[in-house]
Formats: sequence, C-alpha cells, structure tokens
Amino acid sequence: LKEYRIECYTYPTSRFKLLSFAVYPKIQDLAMGLHTFIKTKTSVNDNVIIVAHSMGGLIARRYLTDEVKNKRKINTRKLILYATPNLGSQLAKFSWLSNVQAKQMKINSDFIDQLNDDWKVHNVEKYIQVQYVAGGQDKVVDIYSAKNYWNSGDFKFLPNKDHYNIIKPSNDNDDTYLVLEKFVLQRFKFFLEDYEKPIVYIQRNII
Repeated sequence: LKEYRIECYTYPTSRFKLLSFAVYPKIQDLAMGLHTFIKTKTSVNDNVIIVAHSMGGLIARRYLTDEVKNKRKINTRKLILYATPNLGSQLAKFSWLSNVQAKQMKINSDFIDQLNDDWKVHNVEKYIQVQYVAGGQDKVVDIYSAKNYWNSGDFKFLPNKDHYNIIKPSNDNDDTYLVLEKFVLQRFKFFLEDYEKPIVYIQRNII
C-alpha cells in the first residue's frame, strides 16, 4: 500500500471516567472534527479510504451520514469498519463507570438508533463502498453488532480475533491485514450520484 498517503485522525477518548475533569466530546462532535480533518488534509480530487476501529467506525458513519444528508460533495470512496458497535456494545451498559461516549454506545441508545435511521433513510451505501469486519473472540462488540444488518453483503469474519488484535496484524500474511489490503486494492465501485433536477425543462417535441 506504499502508493497511498496515510493520515491519522486522533481524538480524546477513554472507556471509563478516569479523570472527573477530563472532557470527552460526543461522537457527533468528533464527526464534525473528522469533517474538518478530511477537508484540511485532502483535496476534492483525492479518493479517500477510511479505516476505522470500534467507536471510530461510529464517528466515520456519523460524518458520512451528515455529508450525504447535507448534500455535500464527498471524496470518501470506501469505508472499512473493524469491530464497530453498529448496534451498540454490551460493555457500555455499565453507565455508572462510563463517560459520555460510552453511554452513546449503549445498546438502543438514542445516538445509535438515530444514526442507524439516518444511515438507512439517506442510503449512504449508495455513495460509499462499505465493508464490515467482526472478530470471533470479541467480548466488547459481538458479531451481530459488528456485521452489516443493512444487507450490503460485504462482511468479513475473523474467528480468532478479539477486539484489540483485530487491528494489530502480526505480519503481512495476517488475515487482519489481508482483508484490508484486498479491500483497498479492489477497483472502486461506481455509485450513482444524486443530481438536482434542472429548473427549466425543454419540451420533447422541440427536440
């Protein structure tokens, strides 16, 4: 993948309330940060591929949904989600230990429900090629939450991977890396764009 330029979007996060005075932005705020990051680091002619893990996948999905919803030009062509809690995480149920981000990732949280509704209503996968990856040893995000219940059909299951080593390949022959490599290198799918209808129509009989 040496022909690709790699950028890393970082953000403050913690699973638990380690410091009472620490500020952990909401996921939708981190999505706005991702919007700024991509606009700053890329041009409109770039083909961006987002590789996201766990909560990072929710940030990416919120960002992309907002872009489609607001009819903004998207230069992101692909999104691969490793162990993303698309239906929420069972670990987040311990809300008394959690910060605001973990609470948003609870199963049936308002954030999760709204994101999934928006993702479906605005048909985001018409514009972005998405692949979902789940680990068989993952105790944080189960397979049903990590897989694509939107029926896109692009789902990979790695039975020996847990929530953490699913993004830490030991070498270039590791399934974690091979899944990414194949996804990145395959040809871009053609997606139909939504164009605004012209204000003035020419009558067919004139043509």
